[in-house]
Amino acid sequence: MVLFFTLLALATLLSGLTYYFTGWWTSLWNLFIPLPLVIAYWFLLFALFLVYCYIASLFVDLKKSVKEPKAWGYFVIKNVLWIVLLFANVSVKIIGEEAIPKKRRYLFVSNHLSNFDHLVYFTHRKEMVVSLGKKEIESFFVAGKWMHKAGFIAIDRNDPIQGLRCILQCVDYIKKDQASIALAPEGTRSHDGQLHEFKPGSFKIALKSSCPIVVARISDTENIAHRAPWKRSKVVIKILAVLEAKDYDKLNSEALSDKVHALIQKDLEENPEVLLS
Repeated sequence: MVLFFTLLALATLLSGLTYYFTGWWTSLWNLFIPLPLVIAYWFLLFALFLVYCYIASLFVDLKKSVKEPKAWGYFVIKNVLWIVLLFANVSVKIIGEEAIPKKRRYLFVSNHLSNFDHLVYFTHRKEMVVSLGKKEIESFFVAGKWMHKAGFIAIDRNDPIQGLRCILQCVDYIKKDQASIALAPEGTRSHDGQLHEFKPGSFKIALKSSCPIVVARISDTENIAHRAPWKRSKVVIKILAVLEAKDYDKLNSEALSDKVHALIQKDLEENPEVLLS
């Protein structure tokens, strides 16, 4: 959002200067020229910013692990994705937002419908939230490298040792008050709208950090690609529960996984996901 309005302010300034120094203001016929000029300058500035993002991404080494989230990398990926969602005609509503911890790091757990799931969440939150996702996210053109730079964690599901390192890095983020973590314990996207089996290993993040667990149900993200940009997608993120450490400290990862799974499953049964054909 900050990037969008910063570019808008610059585009407005450039439009005003162009309008004045070209002498267009001397004729009433040119009264409406500034508006299309603002739009043209905004897209030009955004294009230049994307060029910068591409050039900067060439110097990001994916093999070099990130020890902590980088503020500039996070700013860039968050604001560019906010603009992408804006032009994709996506609205986001978070129900029960007041229950989310304000001054503490937490583990955000949800169902998994598309690659947009956690993107729509963190772009609409003030606190820093990075996701634990599949290794393939690093292959996304330009965005993958910026997400790496921002501190997003990519886990290789075929490498147990690397997977353990990722879990411990998430714990480190939370304990050092660097970022909250978002993950989808299903591991892979649901193509039928149903909630599938959870991988309990991811819940070790909460057990080792004793952080709150924000349990949420996300809906309509799987339809964004079918609708954008002509039809609006109304994504709803419903906060179902916030589990404090005392609510799960006697559970192991499997039991905690089942507990969270049951909370999301209950809401899905009451309000089934509607998929586009």
